[in-house]
Amino acid sequence: MLQSSALLSVDELVTLAPPVNNHYSFIGFTAEGIEAFKKLRDAVRHNTRLFNAQFANLEAYYHVLMLTRATESNAFVFGPPGAAKSSTINELFKSENTNVFRLQMNPLLSDAPFTGIQRMDKAMSGEYEVNTQGSIAESERALIDEIEKGSPAALGALLSVLQERQVLAGRLVQTKVKAIFSTSNSNLPQFLQMFTESGQRSTGPALLNRFHFKAYLSNWLPREDKLRLDTLSLQKKHLKMAAKYHPGAQDNAVFAKPMNINWDHMNEFTEFMIEFNDLFLHAAADFEDAFRIESHKTIRESETLHRHDRITEPYVYAPSFESTERLRQHLLNVIRTSAFIDFLLSDLANDEHLTNMKKPIKLGPSSLWRLYTTMTTVVSGNVALVQNTDKELGLNIRFVNTLDESNPRDSLEDWQIQNIKGEQKRFTELLGKHLNAINQQLKVASPFTSLAAVAKQEDFERLLKAQ
Repeated sequence: MLQSSALLSVDELVTLAPPVNNHYSFIGFTAEGIEAFKKLRDAVRHNTRLFNAQFANLEAYYHVLMLTRATESNAFVFGPPGAAKSSTINELFKSENTNVFRLQMNPLLSDAPFTGIQRMDKAMSGEYEVNTQGSIAESERALIDEIEKGSPAALGALLSVLQERQVLAGRLVQTKVKAIFSTSNSNLPQFLQMFTESGQRSTGPALLNRFHFKAYLSNWLPREDKLRLDTLSLQKKHLKMAAKYHPGAQDNAVFAKPMNINWDHMNEFTEFMIEFNDLFLHAAADFEDAFRIESHKTIRESETLHRHDRITEPYVYAPSFESTERLRQHLLNVIRTSAFIDFLLSDLANDEHLTNMKKPIKLGPSSLWRLYTTMTTVVSGNVALVQNTDKELGLNIRFVNTLDESNPRDSLEDWQIQNIKGEQKRFTELLGKHLNAINQQLKVASPFTSLAAVAKQEDFERLLKAQ
């Protein structure tokens, strides 16, 4: 709405300056916006603490779960049985009260859960109408367990839901689905091989390509994590029993429940509070091209090795990020939302700073590190931007995970771990070279060029590290 001060208010949350070249700049919160921001921030912080207490060493993975929901995307979570794939996703679902579509795939399942069921009363009179009540079309969130067991008809119907959010029920019906999570006991190449063997070679890559995020969970933990979780489990059981005699026991913090997260508010705040500088957009295009080239090179090398030694290379490497224009256009939204989530978790979002926020947060090339969420398989542990010991390289990414390559369960798990670590290594090396090249350009740039001016802008990642 247009206010007397010639400033603009969007949904009563933020105040925007009049547009310049069709761009509205954030210049502060409204009173209602500050309250909404605090609720969102407190819920994200609270739920993150609960998740990290209940599930050990899954910080990066939980970040991706939140990204999937916030960006209305799809996530493919794979790993052996017992790895808490479904449990972790269901924990995220507790942050809102909307409907959840849950489905356990099996080979005999038809496409009805995705398309609905034909109404027989209409069929009797020669009409064709489908009842979508109870199907995926009527739910905002979906969890599809053991997706690799789906029939061709079911997976074919799922394909359009994953991307277009539509189902064909005699006519195209727009679904209410915001985010779709799938779990699988098969790894990525096994999933693709299943389609090849059934004569649907092109369906597998099409399905996987529509999952913006890939994550691998193992079913073992380091000793210290086991001890912590066992202690928590025993404490919960004890306090639950004690509550029969001392009602106050049920108020213990171990029984805290997740808070509701307003994902619409998160999207609105992200849209207006997080921006890229001009230097970032050029850097991102170069980095995406470089990563695509390295990824394709790795696939070709894997194909050659697989032809000659199927013991060492049982499958052809399937990358987590298959570079397509559809996925590429999604990357900027992922980076911005990832930065905003970390902003909410940081001291930069504390109460004392909010009234002084009069300009958007600027992301520079260093924020490219956040592409690890899509360009690598996310695993247990954490991922962070760090100061490289080589001063010439400046910032780089560090993967701190609990994948134990020294004691794999079998040769297949060993192969899987090596591929994941290979992805991480390629991403780290490319990011380091890329940021180093940008630093070199800035060193030789004239102080009067636009490049130098952009570089002098505050960089969010450095502010985050400095807190």
